[in-house]
Amino acid sequence: MTEAVRVSIIDPANFSPQYTSNLAQALGRLGARTTLYTSHPLFGHLAEAEGYSVELPFYRHVSGWRRLREWSRKRHRWRAVLKAASYPVGLLRLQRLLVGEPGILHYQWALAPLLDCRLAAGLRRRGWRTVATAHDLFEEQSLWRFQRAHYQTFYRSMDAVVVHTGELAGEAVRLGVQPDRVHVIARGDLGRFKGEALSKAEARARLRIATDGPLCLFFGLIKPNKGLHILLEALAAVDHPAVRLLVAGQPMEPMDRYHELARSLHLQDRIEWRLGYVPDDMVGLYFQACDLVVLPHTAISLSGVASVALGYGTPIVGTRLGGLPDLLREGEEGYLVEPGSTGALAMALTKAVRDLEGTAEMGRGAAARFAARASWETAAAKSLALYRQLFAGPPQAGA
Repeated sequence: MTEAVRVSIIDPANFSPQYTSNLAQALGRLGARTTLYTSHPLFGHLAEAEGYSVELPFYRHVSGWRRLREWSRKRHRWRAVLKAASYPVGLLRLQRLLVGEPGILHYQWALAPLLDCRLAAGLRRRGWRTVATAHDLFEEQSLWRFQRAHYQTFYRSMDAVVVHTGELAGEAVRLGVQPDRVHVIARGDLGRFKGEALSKAEARARLRIATDGPLCLFFGLIKPNKGLHILLEALAAVDHPAVRLLVAGQPMEPMDRYHELARSLHLQDRIEWRLGYVPDDMVGLYFQACDLVVLPHTAISLSGVASVALGYGTPIVGTRLGGLPDLLREGEEGYLVEPGSTGALAMALTKAVRDLEGTAEMGRGAAARFAARASWETAAAKSLALYRQLFAGPPQAGA
């Protein structure tokens, strides 16, 4: 096997655009012939492909037609129905595209795991090797029993399963993946989307945030498991009158209950709401403008927001959950509390904002350790090494 291996990255619903774009570009720099198979993103635009190519076999009507995409954006159930109906068609298109020389089929998300297993099995008979990155094992373990069984079948059918931390490797084994097929490859930060370095004052000025006091950031898709309600309750109990919260991201649920909770806690003047999709070229402004990032998740495997924060050296206050403890040394590089504990979160936030200089030093230390072990160049090199290893022997999947 040569460095010019053929790599097909599968992200049907474009769930991980920054991850797949950075990985594909880094693989391309190392000589891999990489193609990303995906769909139009629900928000924003496809990133320019540099060093790799892009095909769009999935959800051509749901995501490709502007009016249908906009109509379904806030109708999540209808969107899910439309996508479920069209997913098999996307798999057929993908199958037609994967002709000729065998290579690596690298799944980022499998949306109909039994159908995806059939596609992978057919390609394996033609000499392909199969890899799946398990981004959110929590999601698979929280599904109904029959759905969880389908994902177990999918992961067990792969020649290799990639996770991002050692803790998540254990979770994959508990999900039923054989230990020798689990490989830890850490993800990098924003990478190609990182943008220019700014001072805190410059970033706040560009965002028109008129405060020089402590600023906490809650960032990303707003969903029930992200714990925003816990953060609002904790903010009301923080012993620091000047601390403010910036909530930035796309709601994936109704926001009424959060606004009502903020009003009942008399937090209206302490919260800046920036709701909606944040374009890639704006993401860095938020992380550089704040003093710390808060991840009050109640259930998650690993937050991509944590990797972004570490890339900017922004301190983190989060929950002791999933792979996050692998990224942060408690008390040295950030603060971790038990999920669901409003009191513990309030105490950690109070400690962080009372000593902003010490908290900033924590962030710098965490960033240095993260940079030493996690970069897209390292991720691509380890991925290529895994691909070579798989091609060196017979397929293992289904054994």
